[in-house]
Amino acid sequence: MFRLKTAHITASMGVHKLLKCDGFVIVFRTTELKQHEMIRTEYADMFARQTIGFLVRRTAALMSKRLNEALGEHDITLSHWVVLSCLWQKDGLPVMYLSSQLQHIGGTVSDLLSRMEKRKLIKRRRDRKDRRILRIYLTEESLALSKVLPPIVHRIWHQAWQDLSESDLKKFASILEHMIHNCEPEYSVCLPEAAESVAAKYQLILPPRSTGYRLKLLQLMITRRFNDALEEFKLSASHTLVLFRLWQDDGIPVSEIGTYLEQVGGSLTGVLERMEENGLIRREQDEKDKRCFRVWLTDQGDDLIEIIPPIARKVLNYAARDISDSDITFFKKCLNSMLESASSQIAVTRN
Repeated sequence: MFRLKTAHITASMGVHKLLKCDGFVIVFRTTELKQHEMIRTEYADMFARQTIGFLVRRTAALMSKRLNEALGEHDITLSHWVVLSCLWQKDGLPVMYLSSQLQHIGGTVSDLLSRMEKRKLIKRRRDRKDRRILRIYLTEESLALSKVLPPIVHRIWHQAWQDLSESDLKKFASILEHMIHNCEPEYSVCLPEAAESVAAKYQLILPPRSTGYRLKLLQLMITRRFNDALEEFKLSASHTLVLFRLWQDDGIPVSEIGTYLEQVGGSLTGVLERMEENGLIRREQDEKDKRCFRVWLTDQGDDLIEIIPPIARKVLNYAARDISDSDITFFKKCLNSMLESASSQIAVTRN
């Protein structure tokens, strides 16, 4: 028969309960466990992936994936799409303008333009009045694509918006613009003048006017602000996504984390490696299935539950300031609708 003894001690982490069983000591940090449960309740929307940050990130990522797949059939990337869309609206734009559009959504321009020029999608010419200015012009091939690509992109976005009315989309776009201005008040862009090379009904799906471009823009603005706030803890937004999943279910397989993040391959491996190097997690081979590796929180990673959610809330509140609760709820509803519609279309395509 086991002999059980219990005792309580006070420590910096709170009240500990010690359970002694024939020489074995099991420590229950009761106060800390209750505190963590209270945090999970207070920040339930974060754990349910229903914050603005999670929803914007997921929608932007899913739509980018769909668009990349569709454009890829014509050997075009999303970066190509941004450049061509701007030129279809106003040909001969300066390199600096195109560079600013790509930088806003995390891209670079010099190598991209070189590759596009080799593909005969663009041509570069010096400005006749100011030789310091390099301008980008369309070619016959890229002009021809203006009749092919916009209908494809329009169809994909139309499918994502199928459950939203025109007034819903206008209201959604207005809230989106408000958040962008909140995140970076100094942000502005001189939109190119509309050209006749693209039909009028496609004008609003062309960057930088498009909802997709602005959604990606907001996602990166929120992520940059969040990363800045996390810098002192040597964390990134990607690390916190892993932590939120493990705070719900510790010791889950790597594949389940990939599903949660909607991310697989080397990028996920790199995130987990850095987290392990920083002492936040440990990876162990499953005892029953040697092909499976499970991820566990360390005490250091577990304790961050008291730090990260409040930081995330502060960043999100900054983005949503001066926006009513009802409008935030509406905005989330629209994003969830887009996610559901886009996911359904992906499932149909695969079948």
